[in-house]
Amino acid sequence: MKIILRFFVILGLLVILPACHSISSARTESGEFVTFTILTVNDFHGALVQESKNPGAIRLAHYLKDEYVLNPEGTLIVGAGDMFQGTIDSDLLKGEPVVSIMNNVGFAAMAVGNHEFDWGREILRERAQQADFPFLAANMIEKGTNKVPSYIKPYLIVEKKGVKIAIIGIATPETAYKAHPQFVSAYRFIDPAKTVHSLLPELKRQGAEVVVVLSHLGCELDKQTNTIRGEAALLANRISGAAVIIAGHSHTKLAGTVNGIPIIQAGYNGRAVGKVNLVYSRANRKVISVVTNVAEIPLEGLAGDLAVSRIIQEAQSQTAALKQQVIGEAKSRLSHGRYELSPLGQWTTDSMREASKADIAFQNGGGIRTGEFFGFITKASLYQLFPFDNQVAVVEMTGAEIIKTLEYGIANKQIGMLQFSGLKVTYDYSRPLNKRVTQVLLNNGKKLEKNQYYKVAVNDFMAAGGDGFSMFSAARKTTNTHLSIRQIVEQAINKNHHLSVETDNRLEMRNMQQSVPAA
Repeated sequence: MKIILRFFVILGLLVILPACHSISSARTESGEFVTFTILTVNDFHGALVQESKNPGAIRLAHYLKDEYVLNPEGTLIVGAGDMFQGTIDSDLLKGEPVVSIMNNVGFAAMAVGNHEFDWGREILRERAQQADFPFLAANMIEKGTNKVPSYIKPYLIVEKKGVKIAIIGIATPETAYKAHPQFVSAYRFIDPAKTVHSLLPELKRQGAEVVVVLSHLGCELDKQTNTIRGEAALLANRISGAAVIIAGHSHTKLAGTVNGIPIIQAGYNGRAVGKVNLVYSRANRKVISVVTNVAEIPLEGLAGDLAVSRIIQEAQSQTAALKQQVIGEAKSRLSHGRYELSPLGQWTTDSMREASKADIAFQNGGGIRTGEFFGFITKASLYQLFPFDNQVAVVEMTGAEIIKTLEYGIANKQIGMLQFSGLKVTYDYSRPLNKRVTQVLLNNGKKLEKNQYYKVAVNDFMAAGGDGFSMFSAARKTTNTHLSIRQIVEQAINKNHHLSVETDNRLEMRNMQQSVPAA
């Protein structure tokens, strides 16, 4: 009976193990073998409170602390960048409550993400000084000194259970153009692989026995080939000697291997935690086993951490007055519904076009939340209607590509109505689908020419193909304004103070009762 029972236990383990990546089966810790755990969080984006699918910091903290006590002498908690920006409570306090929470939880290190620069270098320096752990970016080099900035460290060496573990920080080279030039122009973001290679001899001289790359490099799973691709995969293919590469930036949830090196990324907004379990052999002086998996944080059934709850409450008490700060007044109702060309959508795209000096502007209907500006406009109401941090890009598109965008986006029942500016469009329901745009004029009355290029302002979500707007991938040139929709709207409100906006007839819908199916 015992033999049969043991057989089924082993069989159960074999069924469970494929759910996580393993390059070797783990062994029980003894005098020779040492086990370590690395817990990773990336792209938290200031998601302090539970909302929608975000569990909030109090549940995330409780989970991390519970995991830590399972192996307190051998566990490291790390962040892979983009931890602060993204919600009103964190944004108004420039990420301060997030660092306080990370200090409380006991983070060991954090890689610098591109969004860490959103409030400028001085705020990043303040957050680094506030932290009880180092901000790491070995490939972030000052142009003047040719060194890593003084408030950033290239790596950290920490001793756990008598073994020295080196953590190399790597920023994505995309930071050079995905952060505002004003804030990153003083730095070069050099090649990650060359940076890691150059550090390995130095780390070895300092006695490092395990090397971990903590990065804000993106990666994703190619579903056709079932392989990992992206910046983190490129790094793995060009280096050796790293026990694991921790990734971020692309908001992907994955655990796998490239070139024999495990790669892990844990989604975004604190919805999951990456778990890396390593077994180190003292006799062989090397890692002999790595097991990685990504664990979802439950929205229910997990108690909140009281200390972190107090930090959030204090942050919200500080932001309460800021949230109610009046930034302008709407004399007429600027409302928005996802499935209509709304007054707020028209005014928003007008503001985008003006701020970016583009000919035309597009905004997806779901990028603005249903609601309205009327009466006094506060910071809180601004965030409620524009909760996303999408930045505006200016792309160059032909008239034909613009018409294709209009055909796809107008009256789209799946994604909502395309909001636009700079055009007057006639749309005829009696014609076959994708042939319903019968006339497109520019604001000056001239006809949109199919073969002519125009400057189009669009949010980066759409520019990347979000909501199915794949036509933007054919754009000839893309320039990032480094301004979010929310920033543009706030600037427009500050400029005019008293908003009295009237809608126009930029969209003429004909024969709405005579809709015909696709040709």
